[in-house]
Amino acid sequence: MCEVQASFTVELPKNSSTSDQNKKSKNDVMMSFVDNLWSIEICGGADQHAPLTVVGVKKNGLARRAGIKVGDIITHINNSPADNLTLIDAQLEIQESGRSLKLTVKG
Repeated sequence: MCEVQASFTVELPKNSSTSDQNKKSKNDVMMSFVDNLWSIEICGGADQHAPLTVVGVKKNGLARRAGIKVGDIITHINNSPADNLTLIDAQLEIQESGRSLKLTVKG
């Protein structure tokens, strides 16, 4: 049995005037997950109304060695389109793949 480790980050908007707060959209709070095997952090997803996007890559991780860069947009995970995946769906797909992951990105 293998142990899966993941962490979630929630970024809250900075304090601002009431008029500025009224202008904020539902996309101001973004969640992300970190996959420790691939040393990659991803945010977005269909549930966040944003494309799955790489927001962090560790210097010596598998993702960096595979050519993944911060800012890359994930278009496919294991040959399946990623545009309708939620963040949780993407996390599960990546973690279940182990070292046999195939990410297609556009950067």
